Amino acid sequence: MRYFILIYLIFLSLNIYSEDNSIFSGYLMSYDYVDITEPLYDAGFFNTKSASGEYLLQDRVGLRLQLRVSTDITKDISVDSSINFEQDVTDTKKDPSTAPSDNFETYFKEGFISIRDILGRIDAKIGRQYIFWGRFEWGGGLDVISPWDFEKMSAEKENFRAALDSAQMFVNFENISFELLFVPIFSPSRMGLKISDTHYESDCSEDASLCLVQKEGEAKPFTLENSEFGIRATINTPFDSETTLSWFKGYDRTFSMFFEQKVASNGNTMIVFTPKYLPIQLFGLDTEFSLFGSSFILEGSYLKTDDSDGENIFVKNSRAKASFGFESDITGDLSVMLVYSFTYLFDYDRQKDYDGRYEAGDRNFYVERQMQHELVYRVRYNFSNEFSVQLMQLFNIIDLNFMTLAFVNWQIGSNLKIYSGTVVFKGKEGTRFGRLENQSRFFFEIKYMF
Repeated sequence: MRYFILIYLIFLSLNIYSEDNSIFSGYLMSYDYVDITEPLYDAGFFNTKSASGEYLLQDRVGLRLQLRVSTDITKDISVDSSINFEQDVTDTKKDPSTAPSDNFETYFKEGFISIRDILGRIDAKIGRQYIFWGRFEWGGGLDVISPWDFEKMSAEKENFRAALDSAQMFVNFENISFELLFVPIFSPSRMGLKISDTHYESDCSEDASLCLVQKEGEAKPFTLENSEFGIRATINTPFDSETTLSWFKGYDRTFSMFFEQKVASNGNTMIVFTPKYLPIQLFGLDTEFSLFGSSFILEGSYLKTDDSDGENIFVKNSRAKASFGFESDITGDLSVMLVYSFTYLFDYDRQKDYDGRYEAGDRNFYVERQMQHELVYRVRYNFSNEFSVQLMQLFNIIDLNFMTLAFVNWQIGSNLKIYSGTVVFKGKEGTRFGRLENQSRFFFEIKYMF
């Protein structure tokens, strides 16, 4: 706690006595996450029960201090950087032998240099930044670059997405512009995977007839071969619309789970789980146009994987995805977004997938459908300038898997804000949202901005 106070006072002094107060900013936030897995399981809503014990996966209470520096070095060069200091006190309660300083975390959230108007046509951003492709905020077919952070997900974008160390260059002409992207270091989505009854080989007891072992996910070495690249071309089209063509070559942010049967040192059967992040190529097209006071969006993509013929049950099949929807301010206080997405898996044999996973020893599996339908909607209503509510849900229409984010936002004065709401994941065993059920939570955050 003393680290928080010292850093906060130093930064606040800089902010107060700086000639240009706009250089320094930030916030101090107190948060409380409550794991709601157990009551939802007891009510018959979830498939599996979370880890037993007084403090569950999402039981987290702590403080976060973010310090941001944003300034223009010259007329065409600026710097924007933010550092987070975070203290989670629940780890100390879970393990009394843990010192508070062991749970004090410092990390760069964002930090980049912007260079503008090079040769009158080129802009560039270099550093840790958010990369969003496509036009849908949730559930679009092109948004495959910025990782999701399901572990810290709450009301604000910086809590459910992660920034990437990358370089972007924008080249602008009269009716067409280009965006070039280079990502030297791969970053996966943060899912906090928990597999029931999973441990390491050293934990396999001699009387166990079956032992489940989960390996660490395979990290991608920092090499040019593992770098990611992308390019987008945006064209101004008639009727105040834009159309963009995209290509990206990199890795899937969500792992594929490989299974392997081995013999443990005690002679018993051992099933080894290994998460791997596999190569992908994205070819995409999106367009946006205005009609009847609403913004209509169409996205289409082809995602190519290493299993274009559908033979490898552990590798996600190549697929095509199309999304269509709109965003509209129905009234001055009511805003609505609605998106329908259709995904088609090429050369996919569902029975072969089922048989192969069963033979591999995966008892917690889900076999995808060749055609998948999703609905994403967001409703936001402002009761006043200070108080609003928002509901967002990504919903699988056939299999009833979903992620729901619902919260209230209360602005108290110009510097103080309160968020309170829930994040709920629900899905069949083995699905993305099914694996995340034990990360469902209630959250309460008080944020003081300076």
